[in-house]
Amino acid sequence: MSKGTKILIGFFAVCFIVTVASIIVQIATKDKVQAREEAKKESVTYNYQLIKDNVFDAENNQFTSSMIKESDTPANLKELPYAVVRKYQNEGEDFTWEYSGSCSNLGDISYVKWTEEDLNNIPVVVFAISEYQSRTYQYVSGGVGTTSIRSETVKIYFYNTKTNTVFKTDVMEGKPLPESTNNSHDYVKSLYDVDNTIKKDMGKFVLPSWVVTILALGGLVGFFVLMGVISGFTSAKKKK
Repeated sequence: MSKGTKILIGFFAVCFIVTVASIIVQIATKDKVQAREEAKKESVTYNYQLIKDNVFDAENNQFTSSMIKESDTPANLKELPYAVVRKYQNEGEDFTWEYSGSCSNLGDISYVKWTEEDLNNIPVVVFAISEYQSRTYQYVSGGVGTTSIRSETVKIYFYNTKTNTVFKTDVMEGKPLPESTNNSHDYVKSLYDVDNTIKKDMGKFVLPSWVVTILALGGLVGFFVLMGVISGFTSAKKKK
């Protein structure tokens, strides 16, 4: 057996072992993982209610122009921790209002139940509120029927918890709905895009999405190139 073949077999053997080990770990820790997920859900619900009761109840009150004061922008904005509240709607479901730990940058307290002291130490709460336009189309897919497509716009409000004012706003505009369509794909914003928009508005550095895409594709291409090199090396050895 050639050296190249041994390397290739060894590589796939390692991949197999890692995969099997991962599956075993997942099975062994299933209950712990489930318990952590339940605890996270409870903290998300609890922290949203805390924000709603003590900061601003955006679910039942609208942001008004009189609340917007750019002069109340906190100093060193890009260095400050912030919590994010989202309003969004999954297809076929009611609107959801929730504290979003995945978009917040609160470190260790992102997914624990806060005390009022914890809340007082959060200088900025970002409200990302989604609105939807929808349109129904005649649609042909294995037969004649109709389909509805939604387009999501996200309005973002940056709330100073010390002054009880909004110091910055932004809008992620929804894509215009077409006059006709041959698919039923909704035009919605990804959590990744919402998160990146908030970070940019807070003055934080964010890699452009096209750079992230290129890096991901580069990694994928690199993997196949490596496999091709190993395969070519193995073939060359056999010919010798």
